Order: sequence, then structure tokens, then C-alpha cells
Amino acid sequence: METLDKSSGKLTEDYQCSASMMSSVFNVNPYISCNEALRRCHDALNGKPREEIDNRHIRLGESLENTLIRHTAQELGLLSVEDKITKPFRHENLPLNGSLDGIGVADNLVVEHNPEEGIYLDNKESVRLNGKGVIEIKTSKRAVSDELPDDLGVIQVKSLMSICKFSWAVIGILWRGDFRVYVFERNLEWEMEHLTPKVIDFNRRIKDCEFYPAFTPEDAQFLHPTDDGGLVDLTEDPDVRIAIETYNSSKSLKKVAESNIEESERLIKAKMGNNTYAVCGEHKVTWKNTVIKAKPERVIPAVAESVGNRRFSMRKIDS
Repeated sequence: METLDKSSGKLTEDYQCSASMMSSVFNVNPYISCNEALRRCHDALNGKPREEIDNRHIRLGESLENTLIRHTAQELGLLSVEDKITKPFRHENLPLNGSLDGIGVADNLVVEHNPEEGIYLDNKESVRLNGKGVIEIKTSKRAVSDELPDDLGVIQVKSLMSICKFSWAVIGILWRGDFRVYVFERNLEWEMEHLTPKVIDFNRRIKDCEFYPAFTPEDAQFLHPTDDGGLVDLTEDPDVRIAIETYNSSKSLKKVAESNIEESERLIKAKMGNNTYAVCGEHKVTWKNTVIKAKPERVIPAVAESVGNRRFSMRKIDS
């Protein structure tokens, strides 16, 4: 029986920056924040094993990876491709490592921006590829457009080009049967101004788990998951005073906006009656029944008592 090819997965150590986590280090990853990535590196440095994630989407990506690497090479017209890479690559000057899905080889190959053929360039009409380049494969649940978001492999391949000293990289993305190839050139200025300081600062923080200030309310919840019953007086903190004024005024504006939206929706629906669609000038309105698929009755299992997320609220203190 033939043995199926499978991707090598993550080959780098978990206690250092890797190219795959750089979207978190740049804090553009919607799933893993910069501070959460820092905690994971700190835990790994102290011997805590990695939490393996396995689901059907990941398994599909692993099964298709080598096939899509070869398909990417064919679409671009590369000379050759390597898809069995079992060792990580390490940056010459930074504590930054990377695992590659594939390596392509090009010889004076001109690639043109051609959306009809599923080939997209980074703000250029054409590029000339020479030597070795990074091939990164993604199977995406998210819809993709002409320009990829930074967290969908862009920062990753920029970091891999720096690590490997390759002059080009491509991201091959499969989304709902549509396969696209995005081509990038190495940017030395970006590496010096953005990548290098980010990696150095992040690496400095790993040993003592020196968290960054919270970037979002969700990040604050991650950093401070439980309350201790204490009271802190922030009356003399000018930043907090401004934040409270902004919070309260914005809440008031939000209530007015939501009320206006609700009244506008009521009026439009009343005018539409039983009609599914309505047009008004350049706008088309749809008010359509959704179909709820039948589901078998199921018993919800009991849930043990636990500590949930902290609830945030604000009120004016009575004089």
C-alpha cells in the first residue's frame, strides 16, 4: 500500500520567535495575541509541552500541502521545487527561526499580475524571480481578495525570506475550490525598520514573561483573568479620567445611533410589507426568510461551576 505524503508541520522550537508566530508578534493575528504568543514561548522555555491542535481543516491542509506546492510551481513555471523539508532554517543575526512548506527555484522568470489566472503581485504589474524562493501553502476558511491580510501568511513569508536570504516568496491559497498565488519580493527596509526591532524586543521579554501593555479589552482579560476584590483609586490619573469621559460619551452616542438604526429599520420594513426586496435610488433592500434546518433534540450536558470572564461595567457614584 502506498504511503501518503504528509507535511512536516512546525519544526522550530517553541521558546523562540518563529516565522509562523510573527503575525502575533506584530499583533495582527485575530486568533493569538502578542501577549498570548509571549506566554506560550515562556511556558515552552520552562518545559511546558506544546498544546497540539487537530481538526479536519488542519488535516485537509496537511494532506493537500505537497500537491499544492507542486501545483504552485507549475502555475508559475518554476524550474524545480523541494517539498520534503525536515529541518528548520535559522536567521543569521536574529533569534528567529522558520519552517518552510516548500522551496522553489526560478531562473530569470517574469511573473505578471494576472487575476484571471489567479496570480497576484504586491503592488506591481510584473516581477522577475531568480534563485531560490519560499513557497507557503494555506487552505483558508476566510474569503480572499486581491490583497492578502498580513496575518494570512504575508508577515510569515516576509520573515522567511529574511531568515533564508531568499529574494522572493509565494503564498498559494486554496479557498472553496479557488486556488490563488500571491507573489512577494524581499524588502530589506521592512526587515531593518520593523522585523528586527520586533524580534529583539519580543525575545528579550520571553525569559521573565514581560508582557506588553494590553492592546485590546480582550487582551486585558487575558492578562488579568481574575479579580481579587480590591479597590484602586485612579482619580488622579489623567489618562483614566479622559478614558472614562470618552467611554461615557461614546456610550451615549452609541445609544442614539442604535435607536436611529432601529427606527429606520422599522419604517423600511413597514413600507415593504410582505415584499422580499425593495429598491430606493441606488440602494436595494432585502428582507428575506431564513431557512432553519431541522436538528435532532439533544440533551445539554451539565457544566461544572467555574470562574468565567470578568464583566466590565461603569456607573456614576452617588454623591
